[in-house]
Amino acid sequence: MKIENNIAIISLGQSYDIDKLAEIVDFSNSSLIEQVKGVIIDASELININVMGLEVLSLKDKIHDNNKHNLVFYGLKPETRTILEMLDTDKEYGELINFDSLSKAITFIREKV
Repeated sequence: MKIENNIAIISLGQSYDIDKLAEIVDFSNSSLIEQVKGVIIDASELININVMGLEVLSLKDKIHDNNKHNLVFYGLKPETRTILEMLDTDKEYGELINFDSLSKAITFIREKV
């Protein structure tokens, strides 16, 4: 994970593993989450997903300035997106916003949040 201009960028790698989950949980429970205005989830390498995806989605509620555009994805494949949407059956976390490039995701957060 890295933080640039109050935007956290979290790379998920190819699959969720315990180290990635620990990093997300630690970030979620730290004071850093209150200092960012948005989070970009880099899912460009992601090839499988499981219920740990809810931990990623729950970051949306913990960002200090909570709004519907404060968590976006970059490189989320359609099949992975479908699984995340199925996990969020109540649409508690809102629409999953996805970009095909990191620069577009950063520009979007800077403009919307």
